[in-house]
Amino acid sequence: MTSNGARDDVDVDDHADADAHVDGDIGSYAGQVASMPLRLQRGLTLVEILIAVLLSAILAVIAWRGLDHVARSSQQLVASTDRSQRLNQVMSQLELDLMEAAQLRQSGQFALQMMSFPIAEGAESSWLLLQRAMSEQLPTRAPRWVRWEVRDGVLTRSLSELGQSQALLSGLRGMELRPIGLALAQDPRSPPERWSGLEVLIVMQNGQRLRRVLSMRD
Repeated sequence: MTSNGARDDVDVDDHADADAHVDGDIGSYAGQVASMPLRLQRGLTLVEILIAVLLSAILAVIAWRGLDHVARSSQQLVASTDRSQRLNQVMSQLELDLMEAAQLRQSGQFALQMMSFPIAEGAESSWLLLQRAMSEQLPTRAPRWVRWEVRDGVLTRSLSELGQSQALLSGLRGMELRPIGLALAQDPRSPPERWSGLEVLIVMQNGQRLRRVLSMRD
């Protein structure tokens, strides 16, 4: 009995020590868990906030520059497209004038004058005058002459009936005209009645050169 009682006392003490050890571990873990939210709730420092603000500002500048570049490119594309359309319209009108004048060459009612004049050092511009001869066969509303020239950076077309110039294309530095045709290869002084076409070179103020070859065949 005594030995059994002593053994029971030892077992009870061991269980008590084990329980105390477990309680100590649980208390230590609970203390660690309780201290974690305090560290998580510490918040951002001033340096971290400044870095975040700086990064946001850099990203905003990059985004703004990208949008500005896209907007400028779009504006340039629209301006270039509009200028190309206007140039095509101008060249179509000039070709119509040339072909209409060429239809009168057989009857001797066709006259064409061209003259070049300096616009800058080493550069020239030209004006073109298409003139009909006085004839009863011409319609009363038919213009007696049509003149093309660059004036103050603007390509203009003038009709005898209107008495004023029509501005067609701006931003020009000058216009160069050169007749073409087989007759000119044989004789550079061939009259306009023997020309087969006209080479038109438009020089923009930014130095860009636009070249077109227009037909004068009837």
